[in-house]
Amino acid sequence: MMNWFTRFLKDWIAPFYYLWIFIGIIVAVFNFLSIKSRPLVLWIAETAYEWWTGVDLAPSLTRTPDPTKLAFWVVLNSLLILLLLAIAQIFRTRRRWRFVVGEMRNCIELHLAFRQNVARMKASPSSFERARISEAARAHVIMLCTRISEIFEHLYRAKCHTSVKSFSADTGLIATRARDAQSHNAERVQADEAMENYNFSENTAFSRIISDANCYMYICNYLRVARVFHRYINRNDAWPDFYRATVVLPITLMRNKREIHKQTVIGFLCVDSKRARFQRKNARTILLVFVIMIHDVMLLLGTQSSSNIGAPHA
Repeated sequence: MMNWFTRFLKDWIAPFYYLWIFIGIIVAVFNFLSIKSRPLVLWIAETAYEWWTGVDLAPSLTRTPDPTKLAFWVVLNSLLILLLLAIAQIFRTRRRWRFVVGEMRNCIELHLAFRQNVARMKASPSSFERARISEAARAHVIMLCTRISEIFEHLYRAKCHTSVKSFSADTGLIATRARDAQSHNAERVQADEAMENYNFSENTAFSRIISDANCYMYICNYLRVARVFHRYINRNDAWPDFYRATVVLPITLMRNKREIHKQTVIGFLCVDSKRARFQRKNARTILLVFVIMIHDVMLLLGTQSSSNIGAPHA
């Protein structure tokens, strides 16, 4: 309760109080400087300042009717409230992005440490070390998925879920290889538990990215509406129970959209949510960093090991 009250004072009361004092000082200074040269502006400024503070700085000015005063006060204070809301939103957004940048920096540091650890393990030819590499890779990808979900939840103020899918260019099959470890996403393991690997054409997001030469990512915040108009299909019939918005990026090092196709994509990084409304630029900027790290994991393990990142449908 105390933390909530402290945040409320910091986010709303303090900005309003200091901004009110600042505007009052500016109006008073402007009133003083404009007393002879700008009588019309002086009347507006003096009237506003009097209504805010109760201090009449220029008694000689002609008094205005009360209805005019009231209308002017309502309009001016409405604009002030909108300004305060905008300022509060800016500060909240800055705090969220500081958290996002800090989390991404920490993930990069953890990934570099993971690379060094894998390099040491790969130096050993024993099958035991290879098993350790596979397990370490699985844990690392799950950790990255979890951090992605935490970042998006902090940024969009809604619960999110992240998963990594593998894609086979030879068969065109999609398989779930890793999910985040968020407790509220525990039921997602059961969502496709009975599903076998399916063709990429059975999911609009994967199909668009693979087949459309002008598509470098898929994002939709209104999947239920898209389904009604036959703009979204999903092999998993239970998907409406778990999310209504999604953003999907291909796991590839290619950035030119015309170079993103079957032969260059090895998987997909997917984030979905029931309540979040993803923004294309922000989502892509964040996920591209993690795409590089997940792609790097697959390269470190090689083709055979990369297919073992987590158990299928986990």
